[in-house]
Amino acid sequence: MFDTIKAYYIGDLAEKTKLVNVDFVPNIDANGVHKGYKAEYRNIKIFLSLSHRLTIEGSLSRFAFGDNFGTIDRKTTKTAILELCEFLGIPPKDFKVTRLDVATIMPATEKIETLQNVLGCVSRCKRWESGKNGIYWGNTQKQMVIYNKTLWAKVTKTPIPKILEGGDWIRAEVRILKNIEKQTNYKNVSLDKLYNSGFYCKMCDVWENSFLSIDQTPGSLFFNPVDTATDLFDVCFVMLQSAVKATQRQKIIDNALSLCSNKVERNRFREKLKKVNEKYKETEEDPKGAIYNAFREMVKSNKAVY
Repeated sequence: MFDTIKAYYIGDLAEKTKLVNVDFVPNIDANGVHKGYKAEYRNIKIFLSLSHRLTIEGSLSRFAFGDNFGTIDRKTTKTAILELCEFLGIPPKDFKVTRLDVATIMPATEKIETLQNVLGCVSRCKRWESGKNGIYWGNTQKQMVIYNKTLWAKVTKTPIPKILEGGDWIRAEVRILKNIEKQTNYKNVSLDKLYNSGFYCKMCDVWENSFLSIDQTPGSLFFNPVDTATDLFDVCFVMLQSAVKATQRQKIIDNALSLCSNKVERNRFREKLKKVNEKYKETEEDPKGAIYNAFREMVKSNKAVY
């Protein structure tokens, strides 16, 4: 369930001569000032300051699996942390965790663009979107994000594990950016807490409750004029899925037709819509609510377990 972690250690063991397994290079900032030393162990970045402070940062999931498509369980979390700390020569209990991401992937039953029109606000969080492929909620303490992980892999040219090939996947991630103790009601969150059964289950609950706290967007949806029937149909299709009541669908269609630039485009639009129109005659009265509830059930069923 864990992905990015950030933790630090301050003490006598944070000396270059004592970290014998680490291949450090000088860490020079943009102004030419020597800040200390830096290194990397697999994907984990390691920073050693001149004041006996050692900081580690990176994806625990990538460290364990080589990618962050998999959901790391408690046992694998323990194995990964013990390996990392043995390499550094510093016990897990001596590292204080300052950032912790909790994430998994879920089957994409709806396009992110559709979810953007269904998933609304979270209390005390700002909401924003990343094109048609992401939704963010956040404040200075915490951030939530969902995005199309399959599309991300294609854009970044990241290989998808064979077991996931052929599917479309959404990544749902909660990022605890600071004040972990306050947000989890756990004191002294050190690296060994991450494989403690109580804390692991607590973070699984944090992930689930965060996404279940998202409100459904109210009312109907609106759109701007578009140039082609294809573009118009794509927008109208999302709106039909998200209409609050079945009686609103015809109004959506009429409005869409009025935005077609000419008769040819209107006819093309009618033909495209005809192929799927029967689907909406048979859907329930609240398709937007159905999508919202289906998302919530997906969250519940994909919560990591002990």
